[in-house]
Amino acid sequence: MYHTLIFYEPLTPKQYLDTVLNTYPYDIAPSLVYTLLTKTPYPHPSLLIFIDYIRKCEKYLIGQEVQEQKLNQLYVTMCKLSQRNEAVLHTHQFHFDCLFHTSPCALAHPYTYLPFDKIAIIDEILIHRRTGINLPKQKSARIQYDCGFPFHSLSIDPQNYMALSIQAASLHGLILIPKALAAYATAISSLYSLNAKLSHHDFLLLYGIQMPTDQNIITYDRNYNQYIGCSIKQNENDFSVNECLHMIQSLISLIKLQQRDYVLSGAMFDIALNNQSYGTLIYAQSSHQLSIFTDALLKHLQNCKIPYDPVFENYGVLHLLDDAVSTTGVQIGSYIHTGSLSKESILEKLTAAVLINEQAKNTHMILPFTTYEKSIQFHKVNILCILDPEVKQYQIFAVTSLDELEQYKPNHNLFTNSEIRQQFDLLWNHLCETMVLNSVMILKVPFADKVIHTRQLKKLLNQMLDLMSELN
Repeated sequence: MYHTLIFYEPLTPKQYLDTVLNTYPYDIAPSLVYTLLTKTPYPHPSLLIFIDYIRKCEKYLIGQEVQEQKLNQLYVTMCKLSQRNEAVLHTHQFHFDCLFHTSPCALAHPYTYLPFDKIAIIDEILIHRRTGINLPKQKSARIQYDCGFPFHSLSIDPQNYMALSIQAASLHGLILIPKALAAYATAISSLYSLNAKLSHHDFLLLYGIQMPTDQNIITYDRNYNQYIGCSIKQNENDFSVNECLHMIQSLISLIKLQQRDYVLSGAMFDIALNNQSYGTLIYAQSSHQLSIFTDALLKHLQNCKIPYDPVFENYGVLHLLDDAVSTTGVQIGSYIHTGSLSKESILEKLTAAVLINEQAKNTHMILPFTTYEKSIQFHKVNILCILDPEVKQYQIFAVTSLDELEQYKPNHNLFTNSEIRQQFDLLWNHLCETMVLNSVMILKVPFADKVIHTRQLKKLLNQMLDLMSELN
């Protein structure tokens, strides 16, 4: 069993070894381990097993600016001992896989009593290799909305939490996560653009905290004009990167709802046909089906040498501008379920991907998709493609009825507040009316998992592109 090792500054060679000893699952005398600090340690079998354990663990260093030379000497000593000769090779196996550069955040909040001046904000993450992040078991949780914050006495120990200040959909958010979940910082920073230190954030997410309730909560702080999300921790198995991302999306959705903007899970591309660029929005109730279709579409565009420009792949914001629907992105990376990709696609993307490993299986991968500056640019929606697994015929149909379009409204079942769900539904209906009035081409695409890599799928993609090229 190998653990994720988390180190904090200041770090000496002895502290490095003490941190490993705290997670080491086997018995070993500390005095034997400390012989690594001498110049000629004895290659005891138990010590060699201990060194092999360090070599195979993922190692994260938080807040270290400059490594001490003595620490580098420890790497060399362990390397020599593990090889049982005088060659000094592959010392990177004992270095840190990921460096987190941190600085204090000058922000205080009277309700939660969070001493942000003591909690580190991550400025930069340096990944030394393609990272495979091991994450705990997933568990979805519903979200309760409360207009008043019921836990005024909540406090968080700054020794155990870190903070990330992110940019998403032109909003600024602060994410607090336990330092024990340092791998989450790598995942989130790969999906969102990190901020410089700010004095105010549009939303605040407290992830993995213990609360006197069993349900996630989102509330609004009127004094500081920000939303606060509390993601509740009941036990170790409750930690899930999916739940963390759902909470961020929910917070952004609520803020954008007040601005009459709609956050939609989907994919958006500008596709160039006949010297014209068409903003193509792809929507599906299932994120798994969406990822499969998106991957197939991008491959088809590349094979046909049709230019395209990515806007967003996981979720974006729909805006009503000048009585027309436009979109902006939220994430700068794409979060893709590996089960939706072919083996060829996974191998092609491995060099750039950050892998999410849950229950000894690589379940997701994070890929660079766009930049924050590009993601917040407005793109007009010319074509809406709705993936419908219920349609049996392998033929694309045009949706001309407003009633039919409104039936494809997204689900907001994570929210327990019925009034909020009703607001989402009303805004969706308004967006549908605007798209119909503006003659947006709305296509219903029959798509289910069983059509992967078949001639029917290629036929559907060609038919979709033919219909798009006829759009004036």
